Amino acid sequence: MILTYYTSRMNFGDQLNPLIFNHFLPGFFDGRSKRIFLGIGTLLGMQDQAPGAREILVFSSGCGYADRVEVDERYRIICVRGPLTARHLDVDPRLAVSDGALLLERMNFQQPKKQYPFAFLSHHVSEDMFDRWPELTHDAGLHYISPANDPQMVIEEIMKTEVLFTEAMHGAIVADVFRVPWIPVKAYGHINLFKWKDWAMSMRMDINHHQIPSLLGNQAIQQIAGERFPQLWQKPLKKVYKDYQSLRTSLNQRQLIRDLKKLKKQKPLLSSSRVLTERTDQLLEKIEYVKSFK
Repeated sequence: MILTYYTSRMNFGDQLNPLIFNHFLPGFFDGRSKRIFLGIGTLLGMQDQAPGAREILVFSSGCGYADRVEVDERYRIICVRGPLTARHLDVDPRLAVSDGALLLERMNFQQPKKQYPFAFLSHHVSEDMFDRWPELTHDAGLHYISPANDPQMVIEEIMKTEVLFTEAMHGAIVADVFRVPWIPVKAYGHINLFKWKDWAMSMRMDINHHQIPSLLGNQAIQQIAGERFPQLWQKPLKKVYKDYQSLRTSLNQRQLIRDLKKLKKQKPLLSSSRVLTERTDQLLEKIEYVKSFK
């Protein structure tokens, strides 16, 4: 069995897979390529993760990037992230348990001393779009947490926080697990609201993201313009476009700081402790079932 998840770059949510599943399923993953285990992440409906696999175990994975999801006889659906994924796959709604990251709650993390009244965790793509997130969030009175850091470090930073602002869904999930109130924010179009709603419904929650200004660094400006408007790279249009985007980003930076300061007054979210316990218990039951596939 091979533990399969998104590995193209260091990203907090994806890196929870080895941390969690090697803990609960020690010795389960033997590296044999004919059987794969899809765990935490929006993995269903993307390209075939293992064309040669004869068996694919799905544990808490979700849909979110494809209109159509092909599930053939190789798939063993143990559980999925939420009811929207179950509906998309046309499987028993009872298989919609929740995200596997909830299992962190049973891993005996020690609670560190609170250090940050407010912190901000960006989406990993957002961090690539703009390189001054740490400075701007600091100016707004928020500690910045990078999704590219070691997952244990990110978990500890979240646990040290009193209220977490997060663009990353797994920032919200981990905060919820450790009872850190959180505020969902959205700066860019790449924030996938389908997967947020899928998980939220599994926790019997309603989520409305707070829109904050999108910011672009020089590298992102050049990449976007080069992809969408290649003709702009002929002078003088190139300079006009870059100047426009730089001015827009400069104005948005000041607006972002104002918006984040205002959002500190918003009531943060937290799921019901009872629902969290129920879902985690269900995931543990599913883990015991998975062991029969070894």
